[in-house]
Amino acid sequence: MNVVAIQGSPRRGGNTEIILDSVLAGLAEAAPAHLTVIHAAYKAISGCTECFTCQTVKDAPGCAVQDDMREVYSALLDADLVILASPVFCWGVTAQLKAVLDRMYALFKFNETPPLCLLAGKKMALVLTSGGTLEHGAGLCEQAYGQLIQFSQLTDKGRLHCGLLTHPNQTRGDAALLERARVFGKSLV
Repeated sequence: MNVVAIQGSPRRGGNTEIILDSVLAGLAEAAPAHLTVIHAAYKAISGCTECFTCQTVKDAPGCAVQDDMREVYSALLDADLVILASPVFCWGVTAQLKAVLDRMYALFKFNETPPLCLLAGKKMALVLTSGGTLEHGAGLCEQAYGQLIQFSQLTDKGRLHCGLLTHPNQTRGDAALLERARVFGKSLV
């Protein structure tokens, strides 16, 4: 299984990275997998320019913007499973992950009837961390993810929200939380 995790947190060693590492460890325990983690915050990925060049190419992204998103497109197209991971920032995913999601527009071909998604049929999962609860923004992230899954014709492998997190040292020391993440990872196979 080819797994691509797009890690949206700008903080290395933070709660999202800790939880995602446990998820990926559980996944690797459950089945052989080729794991690729893309740290969106450390890639040069600009926003979508809404030039619609991508819509002139039917079977590839066709994005006119030449940046690190080309590497992300390639990884997404090769993946069997995509994991989106982000802390909740101001009722949404981080700006770094949002740029990736916005640029995924190139994977949709709206000139086709019905519209085509180059990721259709792939599996996707969501991992969220936050200092609050679902009502404090994580729920909105889950709703947006649900819309993406439905519209893209992806298979939803699940959502893991780890809320009320504080300092990464506490997260690293929370054996029950890390086990919950590991079990979630095992379920993604």
